Amino acid sequence: MNTTPLVAYLCRRQNQEIIVGTLSDLKPWREQGYQLVCFMREEELYEAISPYHLREWIITTVSFLPVVQKRLQLLIKTKESNIVPPHSLFLNPLHHVRKKKGFFNQDNLSKRVTGL
Repeated sequence: MNTTPLVAYLCRRQNQEIIVGTLSDLKPWREQGYQLVCFMREEELYEAISPYHLREWIITTVSFLPVVQKRLQLLIKTKESNIVPPHSLFLNPLHHVRKKKGFFNQDNLSKRVTGL
């Protein structure tokens, strides 16, 4: 399984929107004012957006850039069939999520963005 680091960008200007891709893929969005959320591997990304590891904000839009979406779909196919694929989690714009203990706390976030 490819464990190339991925990055997620969060836009707080209007709707809360997450775009996931590599640093080079996301450069145009960053230049438009999207904020870096964190680095993560594909496994961490799946855990973060699965219904069993919820986070503390309302997500209205999640966009996966094409290369990441293909890799994520392959990752989903390796999971148990009863796990809901991420794309269906975000059909409801009022999907409430809460923080997984220790995953997105400020210390981890600071460590993950170090080096940019």
